[in-house]
Amino acid sequence: MSAEPLNPTQVYQRLKPIYLALLFALVANSALVLLSAPEVSAATQTEDLSVLYSSLAFGACLLGMVLNHVLLKPKRALKARSPEGAVIRGFIISWVCFEVATLIGVTLVFMSGSDEHYWSLLALSTLSMLSHPPHEGRVKRALGVR
Repeated sequence: MSAEPLNPTQVYQRLKPIYLALLFALVANSALVLLSAPEVSAATQTEDLSVLYSSLAFGACLLGMVLNHVLLKPKRALKARSPEGAVIRGFIISWVCFEVATLIGVTLVFMSGSDEHYWSLLALSTLSMLSHPPHEGRVKRALGVR
């Protein structure tokens, strides 16, 4: 990395492909579930586990939203050794928390043989990702640029 600080546009340009790759991962997970979900003839007793995993998925998305707001505060970013790096890490950490909901859904599909919970967890993850994009205004605000 260069020694001179990045401007908000450069930070945005670095975040954009990462964001798009994570959105592509959501689509890839959906294809995985559609193409290779196991078919279970006998109903499995995984309702308690489904409730637990679904709660964990909702908790991960909530944690991602909280981390997004906490890690992208200008005071926190400007105190870091590399403010640009702190902003990039803040976005990535929150997006990964959103992706966890989809991965939990995939796990439930393969454990229970049913995709009934997967689609709601995919919707939760996708809406969370789409509501926290890396647009340039958020990057400028996180870096304290007016």
